Amino acid sequence: LDELPMFTMVNPQSEVLQFSQQDKSIALFFSDVDLAQEQLEVAQKKYPELSLRLAAVGLGAAYSQWKEDQTALLVGGESDLEAARKICVDSDIDWDSGALPVFSCFKLRLSRRMESEGETRILDEQFMPVFLSYDDAMLAVTNAQQQNEDITLELDCTSLQMLAEKMVKGETAEEPQRMQFVAPRKSIRHCAMMASMESTQAGSDGLATGQSIFPGF
Repeated sequence: LDELPMFTMVNPQSEVLQFSQQDKSIALFFSDVDLAQEQLEVAQKKYPELSLRLAAVGLGAAYSQWKEDQTALLVGGESDLEAARKICVDSDIDWDSGALPVFSCFKLRLSRRMESEGETRILDEQFMPVFLSYDDAMLAVTNAQQQNEDITLELDCTSLQMLAEKMVKGETAEEPQRMQFVAPRKSIRHCAMMASMESTQAGSDGLATGQSIFPGF
């Protein structure tokens, strides 16, 4: 899970901005980088003295903080939550209380890829993707159906929290080792852009290039 970025607000010392909720300090972790950016702009206007910026944190670390001491809130994208409510009409999942939507299709399979020396090699091994982004999931389903019109693919949705429990208990329809979480494409692009900017700045300052501002990456 730590290969998937979540976004939070930090000060120049990389201390996470905390919010007070029911006499407890809560950190917000966003799966949608656009929503995170919007909330950052609001916080920057409210707390200009803090010099806040976005930082990426692995989803595994954010999930552990939520699960172990309830000092984190996982925030899904607005369009993802809207899609989850429509797909999970009969579910009792409380999408307004930090349930993070994830999307999958049992019949959908993607091939694993290996990056080596700037080249991408497609492996024979396939996996069932679990998407954090509804738009990415729909794109994958649409592409798969265009390649094979004889199959009907339907998206399913659950919360990350519920899926994680089922994976631990061995109650998922697919074996956990054959499942792979897929980071939102726009999150990957944002991390790559920020890492490139940091690398350029580090090089101009005489620091070691390749350093990342993202904890856990």
